[in-house]
Amino acid sequence: MIISGYFNDWRTKITDEANRRSFLFHSNDDMYNWNVLNRFTHLELIAAMWPRAVCIEFGEQDITTTAEWHARAWAQVEDFARAWDASDRIVLDRFNGPHEIHGVLTFQFLDKWVRPAGASERSSLP
Repeated sequence: MIISGYFNDWRTKITDEANRRSFLFHSNDDMYNWNVLNRFTHLELIAAMWPRAVCIEFGEQDITTTAEWHARAWAQVEDFARAWDASDRIVLDRFNGPHEIHGVLTFQFLDKWVRPAGASERSSLP
């Protein structure tokens, strides 16, 4: 699984009354959030699909979240992976960029976890 953007401390992202990046200050017709925190946080979604590997991209200039919100969520994922002795199954691609798909470590991640052995050379693709 690859998560590009929006990976953060979901509870704070949805409910923070002081930070202008909170969803409380931004209506979003494309994203339905009603009662979501009684269901799943980002960590719980990752745990639900475990033991599948996960790669998370985070742009340092992402204006939709904060570095602190992201760091809290990432620390939870690291703790979870350590408890399951699976730290090799999580990848964080922090890059200096905005809220976008970075696509650098994600391709290496896909090569490792999805492609069959020996198929990682791009020149062999049609």
